[in-house]
Amino acid sequence: MANVMTTAATRFAAILQSHAATTITYVRGGTSLSISATRGATGRQVDQLTGVISWFDQDWLIPASVLTTGAPRRGDKIVVGTATYEVLPPDGEDCWRWSDQHETIYRVHTKRIEA
Repeated sequence: MANVMTTAATRFAAILQSHAATTITYVRGGTSLSISATRGATGRQVDQLTGVISWFDQDWLIPASVLTTGAPRRGDKIVVGTATYEVLPPDGEDCWRWSDQHETIYRVHTKRIEA
């Protein structure tokens, strides 16, 4: 019998896909995938002597089941309309982490780049 929380996490990923996602093109090398992903953000802060600097990084929530290229890698690209985002790790972190404890959704950290 499946764990109830794992089943709930899988259903939540499906709900995100059907109600909150946008179509993106995920690019790795010569491979492109047209998939759905949900925009997210991770807040960051640096405490300077002159004050606190705060900003948000652009994250993408991508169900692991649709990212057939495997786990995100530094340098992969996400294209949405005319905007291009590069998969980049924040200082001292990996370029992605699991967004849920049941490891069904990648939280991919990106930076918008000039196309």
